[in-house]
Amino acid sequence: MQAAAQQNLSTSAPGLSYRVKIMYGVREIANAIKVITFALYSLFFATVVKGLPGTWIGIVVFVAMLWDAFVDPYVGHLTDGVRANSKRYNFMLAGALTMGAGLWAFFSPPRNLTTVPLFAWLLTASFVMRTATSMFS
Repeated sequence: MQAAAQQNLSTSAPGLSYRVKIMYGVREIANAIKVITFALYSLFFATVVKGLPGTWIGIVVFVAMLWDAFVDPYVGHLTDGVRANSKRYNFMLAGALTMGAGLWAFFSPPRNLTTVPLFAWLLTASFVMRTATSMFS
């Protein structure tokens, strides 16, 4: 019975066109660049270039991931929840614009910040980037 239902579902539903698949792929390029750049270079940047102790940047990453764990479901509820009225594109646009600003802010802190202000700057920029990524995705 279940196999017949799956076969019926697969024959009645049309597949996605190549155009739609390509557009989804193109949309993800900016996000992939941000994720890879941030994942590969943030630890080196914060510790070697800016002089933040490794433990502190580890705390930044941990707290930002905790933030992300709460923000992702909340943004998903806002965009796809029961009372959502096709607000997804507004969120995607805001997230795309804010994502670039957050990435720039993370890698462009003001000069001569001491440890605590640098920690706060990087944490805030990480919050902005994580929230923007949730909005975009």
